Amino acid sequence: MLRVVAKAPANLALLDVDGAYLAASGPHRRLLGLSSSGEIGGQRLHVLKPELAERFDALLALHLSGRPARLKVRVNRAGPLCWWTLTPGPDGSYLLWSEEDVGERHGADDARFRPIFDKAALGVAHVALTGDFLDVNSRFCSITGYSAERLLSMGFQAITHPEDLAKDLRLMEALIRGEVETYSLEKRYLRGDGSTIWVNLTASAVRDELGEPQAFIAIVEDIEERRAVAEALKISEAQARDQLEELEAIYQSSPVGLAFLTPELRYVRINHRLAEMNGVEIGAHLGRSVGEVAPALFDQIRDIAERLAGQSTAKAYEVHGETRAAPGQERYWLEYWVPLTRPDGALRGYNVVVEEITEQRRNEERRKLLMDELNHRVRNTLAVVQSIARQTFAGVQDEDPKQAFEARLLALAAAHAVLVQDSWSAADLAQIATAAIGLQSADRLSMTGPPVAVSPETAVSLSLVLHELATNAIKYGALANHDGRIELTWAFEQDGLILIWRERDGPKVETPTRRGFGSRLLSRAFSGQNDRATIDLRPEGLSCTIRLNATALVLKSNSPIESCGQANAPGSAC
Repeated sequence: MLRVVAKAPANLALLDVDGAYLAASGPHRRLLGLSSSGEIGGQRLHVLKPELAERFDALLALHLSGRPARLKVRVNRAGPLCWWTLTPGPDGSYLLWSEEDVGERHGADDARFRPIFDKAALGVAHVALTGDFLDVNSRFCSITGYSAERLLSMGFQAITHPEDLAKDLRLMEALIRGEVETYSLEKRYLRGDGSTIWVNLTASAVRDELGEPQAFIAIVEDIEERRAVAEALKISEAQARDQLEELEAIYQSSPVGLAFLTPELRYVRINHRLAEMNGVEIGAHLGRSVGEVAPALFDQIRDIAERLAGQSTAKAYEVHGETRAAPGQERYWLEYWVPLTRPDGALRGYNVVVEEITEQRRNEERRKLLMDELNHRVRNTLAVVQSIARQTFAGVQDEDPKQAFEARLLALAAAHAVLVQDSWSAADLAQIATAAIGLQSADRLSMTGPPVAVSPETAVSLSLVLHELATNAIKYGALANHDGRIELTWAFEQDGLILIWRERDGPKVETPTRRGFGSRLLSRAFSGQNDRATIDLRPEGLSCTIRLNATALVLKSNSPIESCGQANAPGSAC
């Protein structure tokens, strides 16, 4: 609008609502005695042309009173009479001051204003009081999809959507009666191609010197794209609300406790499950600290936060104590803490997932008691078997059978001890190997392989087989001299695990003339459909290859769980 006014051939000025200049055309600048390049923005007529100030103040007063701002003035004594008109912009943010010669008014309108009218970025229409179009610019034609000739044979009622027409007519009647100076309306036009388009219409009345309405000026803005964006945003917001409601439902119905804590350990969000664990309503948590809600747990929770300082990875902790849900009852929880940081690295808070494990802990304690009792009874049984064996071998002169039998019992006991450590659920392969052969020339034995756990059945079989291999190595193999060595290696393969016992630098291996206990044990221990073992009696040393199927292996969690609480040793971190 500033450029349009500045380049206009007519005497026009654009003012702010307080009357300060925003822009002026060439003729208006000449009226003020300014050059075409002189700065005018922000200046006032009272300073630039004081002799015209009184008449301009009268014009501005008409505008401020709500009446049509139109005055007939003579700029100088020798000059012609002119019409000064002050027209507010569609949104009321500016005033357009125009001057036209009274004598040439009607004949000069087209010549002076036609370029502005035709080049306007908004659609402009001159409309009769009946609604018929008197004149339209090119932008109005492109918005409605009709030619100017077609529009001039129609009224605005014909191209207004039926659902919007009644409101438009009511506002037009109010404009005619002088109840409003202008009105704005979002409405739809029926375009020439049959489609509809949303527009923003601003209409004002053209009145004569007596204030009687003569016609309307309609300014139309295409808002189809803006409406589409607004509708898409509305749909997106509705979808986002639905998703939030779904997430909230999932959050609140979760079988585990969930919460978000500030860095100061105050509750921002919490679900029903955790509120039940704490024995406090959800609303009573919000804004309060853990110390206020669950004072018996606060020291442990504070220690967890201190341990997570500067970290960004999730960690698991075990917490125990009592809450208001069950006063005086010791309970246990497994808590997963996830620190959340802002883009600048500052701590935003903690997402916490809480699972009650009180019953699991009690079951573990009962299972431990049972395992301790089982271990005690197995040891007693092995001791009885060993005592019976000694009595049985008492009359035998050869000590070798008795020693071999006792050594096998000890191998079984060692495997049992390893299994007891993990409640007979699995056994570490390296521990099984060490227990079975670690005491027999350990300095000449090397073991290499990844961490792996095996099933209890496999652990017992491996313990006996490795014991027999070590015993054989002492008698006839790599450990029968001072230079021999044994390498025990294992590695994962596609279908499970391969374990290789390889002897080097021992006495020359000779094929045995008979099949001993060790050979029979090896064939029976791994005679299943999936597990298998082979012996290779090479001259340079015995080699035994054992292949274990994946079912013989046990997957164990590697996620450490740290315990926090009074039961920890003095000086511990939490």
